[in-house]
Amino acid sequence: MAYNKFKGWMVENHVKQSDLGDLLHLNITTVNNKLNRRKGADFSTSEIRMICNHYRLSADQFFLF
Repeated sequence: MAYNKFKGWMVENHVKQSDLGDLLHLNITTVNNKLNRRKGADFSTSEIRMICNHYRLSADQFFLF
């Protein structure tokens, strides 16, 4: 399952994949793979924590299935 709810939040809040890449020090392809959970890619706990802290989000709301 991809992070559809989080991707929807990104669109609503004008957050681009490149913004996440800059925050996490990842290239856009890696961010895209993680958002879509391609090739087994997924965000690490520390990456989720960084995203949530930066954007003041709850991990429960967007990252737990």
